[in-house]
Amino acid sequence: MVETRSGSRMITSGPGRILIANKPAIDCRVEDFSHGGARLQIAGMLCIPDSITLDFGDTQKNARVAWRALHEVGVKFVG
Repeated sequence: MVETRSGSRMITSGPGRILIANKPAIDCRVEDFSHGGARLQIAGMLCIPDSITLDFGDTQKNARVAWRALHEVGVKFVG
């Protein structure tokens, strides 16, 4: 796999929530993040839309899904 991330990532493992307009929040685990995005671990086979808001710690960031795997989602921060 070719690394395309422009900034360094920080390894973490903390609770987060995926916020989707007019839907209940989805619990997730933020596995790593960088200035430009994050890797999220989700439980089960959940349908995550292309545009979300990530609630992590005391921060909320708008994001777009960059890639999907069985129990993980990679997001790119926008805005």
